[in-house]
This record gives sequence, C-alpha cells and structure tokens, in this order.
Amino acid sequence: MPLCVFDDSNAMFGSTPVDNLFLEEFMPLAPGDCVKVYLYGLKLCQSAGREMTLSAVARALALEEEQVLKAFGYWERKGLLRRLSDRPPSYAYVNLQRAVMEGKLGGRDQALPYQEFNGALQDLFGDRLLHAEEYQRLYAIVEDLGIPQDVLLLLVDYMIRSSPRKRNVTLKQIEREAQFWVSKGYTTRESAQDYIHSKEAVYEGARQVLRQMGQRRAPSLDEEALYQRWTEEMGFSLEAILLACKETTKISAPNFAYVDSVLTSRYKRGAIRPDQAAEAERQRAERVQGLRQVLESLGLPASAATQDNQKLYSSWLQMGFDQEALVFIARYMLRRGDRHDLDAFSAMLERFRSKGLFKGEELQEKLQAQGRSERELDALFHAADIRRRPTDADIQQLESWKKQGASMELMLLAAEYSRHAENPFAMMQKILSGWLEASLRDVESARRDHEQRRQAAKPAAGGTKANTWNNYPQHSYTKEEYEAMYDDLDELLGEEPKT
Repeated sequence: MPLCVFDDSNAMFGSTPVDNLFLEEFMPLAPGDCVKVYLYGLKLCQSAGREMTLSAVARALALEEEQVLKAFGYWERKGLLRRLSDRPPSYAYVNLQRAVMEGKLGGRDQALPYQEFNGALQDLFGDRLLHAEEYQRLYAIVEDLGIPQDVLLLLVDYMIRSSPRKRNVTLKQIEREAQFWVSKGYTTRESAQDYIHSKEAVYEGARQVLRQMGQRRAPSLDEEALYQRWTEEMGFSLEAILLACKETTKISAPNFAYVDSVLTSRYKRGAIRPDQAAEAERQRAERVQGLRQVLESLGLPASAATQDNQKLYSSWLQMGFDQEALVFIARYMLRRGDRHDLDAFSAMLERFRSKGLFKGEELQEKLQAQGRSERELDALFHAADIRRRPTDADIQQLESWKKQGASMELMLLAAEYSRHAENPFAMMQKILSGWLEASLRDVESARRDHEQRRQAAKPAAGGTKANTWNNYPQHSYTKEEYEAMYDDLDELLGEEPKT
C-alpha cells in the first residue's frame, strides 16, 4: 500500500490538469466521444485506486465498450497514447510537451492528412487493433512508394478479403503487394480497381473449375495462375474452360494440369470459343469412333484407341483415305491372315497409297477387278497347264487382250491350243495376237482358223510326221464352273458369294 493517497471522496471535488497543447491542437478536430474518453482516462490516471477497466469506463461515459476502444485507438494513432497490451486493453498517456520536443507529435497540421486514413484502416482490420508502429509502416508505404491513401486502402481491403487468414494479413505481405502494384503501375484508383476485379474474376473462375471437378476448396496460387493464363494469354472464356473440364472424367483424379493439357491442345487447333470447342469435341468423338471401327476390323481391342493412335488415325485421313477404305483394308488384312497391328496396317496403307487407291468404293472395285483377273488367269493357266502363280505382268497382258476385244471363251480356247507348247503362255499370246489381228473374236471363227492352220501344216503323203503342237482334246467350262472360280475371291474381300 502506498504511503500517501487521496481520499476517494476527494475525486469528485478535485481537478484534472489538461495540457493546452491538447486543447489547441488535438481537441478541435477530434470526435466528441474520443474527447470524452481521453479526458476521462486522464482523470483516472490521476485518481489512484479508481477502477480503470474497459467496462467501467464505458459505463461511466454511457458508451459501448467498442466505442471506448475506438477512441483509445484514435488517440494512439495521434501519438497521444501508447498501447501497453491488448488483452486486457491497456494504454499509457504520453507527456505531450515532451513528445513535441522529441518530434513525436506533429500537431494539428501533420496529424490531419492521416486522420480519416487511420480510421478507415482500423475499420478494415476490425477487432484487430493496429499498433502505432504498424500505422507508421503504412504511412511509409504511402510516402516512400507514392501510393495514394485511397489506393492503399483498396489494396488492404483486397488482401484481407482474398486471404484465408482474413484480418491477420501481415504488414510484410502488404508491403510486398504494394511494391508489386507500383511495379505494374496500379497507383490510381481506376487501375487498382481494374486489377482487383481481374484478380477476383480469376479467383472465382478457378473456384468454379474446382467445383466442376467436384472439389470444394479454395484455389491455390498456382491454379489461379493457370486460370489467368487460359483466359488472358489463350483467350478462353469460363464457359469454354468448364466445357474442357468434362475431359477430366477420363482420369481418376481430376486436376488443373489435365485441363491445361486439354486447353493447350485446343488452343493449338484454334478451338477457343465454346462453339469451336464443342465442334472439336464432336470431331474427337468421331475420330475415336472411326479408330475403334478400324481396330475392331483388325481384331484389336477398343482400348487401343489411345491419344497417340488417334493422331495416327488422323494422319490416315489426311493422306486421303476415307473411313470405308480404312475398314475395308483392315478386314482385307485380317482375312488374309497378315500381321495386323497398326504398324503393319500403316505399311499396307502406303502400298494402296502408291497405287492411288484412297476411297472405299474405288478400292473395292479395284480389288474385285484384280481378283477377277487373277481368277481368269487361274482358269487360263489351268487350261494351258501352266503351273505357277500369275504375276502383275500376266494381269497386264490379260487386260490388254480384253481391251482388244478377246472374250474369256476365246482366251480359254487359245490356252487349250497352247497346252503342249514349250512355253504355253508365250504360245497363247502368239495365237491370240494372230486371231485379234485377223479380227477373229468369236470362238467358232477362231476354231475354224486354227483347224485350217493345222491342216495346212500336215506333210504330204509319205512325208515327215505331222506337227502335233496343237493336237489335243479341247475343254470348255460351264457357267457354274466360272462362278466357282470367284468364291475364294469373295471370301478374301469379305463379300457374300454371289448366287
């Protein structure tokens, strides 16, 4: 207990000294409640033993506790009080004359520029009371970086709203963000608002992407950066981005990186608008369906329709092949028993490409014509007893005979007459050339001509032995036998046998 104290009853009848400096420089511009709190606190400081709690002061002045706290904060910002603690709130009254001498108070003219700014800052931070040192650092941002007070208030408000820690944003974070704004030229209210709106749009857009992927959380800074790249650098709208999110259903853990790969691919193809993206998706679905049809025709699983194989399929289409041709060639390879992986299929396509065969209808006609020629040559070789497979040169010779008007019956007759020759095919060519030059294109005329030649070649009585190079039994084929020759070709091409 102190040695000497005033009697509590003297407090009502005593006096409280107030510096004229306060009355002249600070009181005229101060709100009325702030003046009441300052003067009453000054009285309490000189009345030892009096209760000095926040609630007691509020009751004594008929104010709310929050009003009392704001008043103390006001005088702290002016430099007239020094905060000792936050819980419970405690302040020390500064000696005004000494503070002025030490340059810690600037009086009315210097305090005025930050009066409204200080109040606005404290309103942004709410229950978190700012210390005088924090105000000084914020003043330094205004003075050293040249950021206007209203712009700095926008910056602080934006950081508090966008930070998961809300009002616990640190002064260091504010200083770093302020330096960034200055470097980008966001030093006017208009430019600052534009930047904030764009950042808020990025945050909200990235959040919607997460919702589209079924994730209920705030986007990370990296995810916001990706979204900003999609919209600002690539030109995608939110609608187009959300459309691309549908692609994430193909993976077990949807993420921004996968969406980025989808959008980058579409950007390279020029599919930026939603309608373009929808068309790109339709084309992709068509490619997958077309590729799977080819895979099925080759006897390969549908799971082989990977992105790489989709690109391979696109290259086949770019070469000029249509879907009908691709499926036909795939079935052709499978029925022949050839190796039927995609590498072998690509090699087979090159063979057809070299022959200028790209369309399914043309290709089938060509193969059927080639099959007919091979079958016709098989019949001719059988008649002439030629025991080898027809070659491309044989097929070309056959087509030449047919173009000159030789029927199959006429060629078979020539083949029969050539059966016992040393080189039956060469003999058949010689016989047919003679008939065609003589315009003998029907079988009966050709048979008579041959008989005449055979009789003319007989030696006279008692002469040498007759030449029997074409003296052999003749054979003719029925229509049913001709049709049977094409059955194997129909099976090879995947066609139903004709009836």
